[in-house]
Amino acid sequence: MTALVLTVLGVLCLSTGVTVSQSSSPDNDECLCSCLKDVTPTTEEEKKQYVEEETKKITKELIVPKQNLSSVARRKESASDDRPSAENVGYIGVFLLCLSGAIIVVMDANYIIHMYNFFKDIFAK
Repeated sequence: MTALVLTVLGVLCLSTGVTVSQSSSPDNDECLCSCLKDVTPTTEEEKKQYVEEETKKITKELIVPKQNLSSVARRKESASDDRPSAENVGYIGVFLLCLSGAIIVVMDANYIIHMYNFFKDIFAK
């Protein structure tokens, strides 16, 4: 087991050029990798500070800019709905809007025709 740990730590630490030493007992608090000796806090205050720094570092790495979120893109676009019932409701809505406009025009058609004939007679003279 210790050989496996040393091998894994050796591979990790070789990339940084740090040496790995084997501890005499597994219960020993001695760090196996010398690259971690500088990082491992010993006092409670150092531990708190280390945890805060690591938390800030991890938080900074995990933050995603808001403009990259899919919710921002979806807020600007309408979702498509290919269901036939949704299309039919849309067609009915367009028909009712056109019908209400046509009713208004038809109700004023008599007045429009009267005004057209009136101005036609004035400019014809």
